Amino acid sequence: MTIILIYQTDSWHSFASRELIAAATTEKKRDKIIRKYLRDYTDSNVNVDKKTIAAALEQIRSIGQTQGLAEELDFEIDVETVDPNTIL
Repeated sequence: MTIILIYQTDSWHSFASRELIAAATTEKKRDKIIRKYLRDYTDSNVNVDKKTIAAALEQIRSIGQTQGLAEELDFEIDVETVDPNTIL
């Protein structure tokens, strides 16, 4: 079993800016969490549309992070898969 850690981070994906959003046990749950997080994002009255969410999930599936999520958003999403028996 692995655990997928989901982070909100800055545009440069620096480790110092990482904020843990959630942990998931499957890719399906990871995608559900990210979809909900982006859909419910309400900072500065920005609504993340379905096209942006779909693009974000595709980037997560292919490269494990988003890049250029949206001009209106000041963050990116990054994921990391870890073994639960690993010291972090």
